[in-house]
Amino acid sequence: MKSLKTKMQEFDRRWSITSSESAESIFGKFKTRILNVLGHIDKCLTPESISEFCQFYGIKEKWESSFYDSDHSSKNVINQLEIETNHINFYKLLEVIFALDMRSYSGCHKPALTGTPKTRHRVHHSSH
Repeated sequence: MKSLKTKMQEFDRRWSITSSESAESIFGKFKTRILNVLGHIDKCLTPESISEFCQFYGIKEKWESSFYDSDHSSKNVINQLEIETNHINFYKLLEVIFALDMRSYSGCHKPALTGTPKTRHRVHHSSH
């Protein structure tokens, strides 16, 4: 089965459509894709790495506690990704994130998709 991207490229060729998207628009779509994939990145990083990240960028560390969980959580990293608008700084931010220490358990992953395409739903994996 052809991917959606391939089908749309074929459509554009068939109708001689050339992209008139601006670099800003293309970057915006790229950023959205990254935010979709890394939406839970703070859960994947060690607390020490989040602190180091905040020190590097000179941002105030913010930690939240949950009524149901004794662990503290952070949105420091994802928030920085969301507010960055310069594409070069955004790419550097990604480099910094991937240089940080990740947690060694699988509980930080986004919920997996299961089922067939028509009945697909998200299933949360347990970290136990």
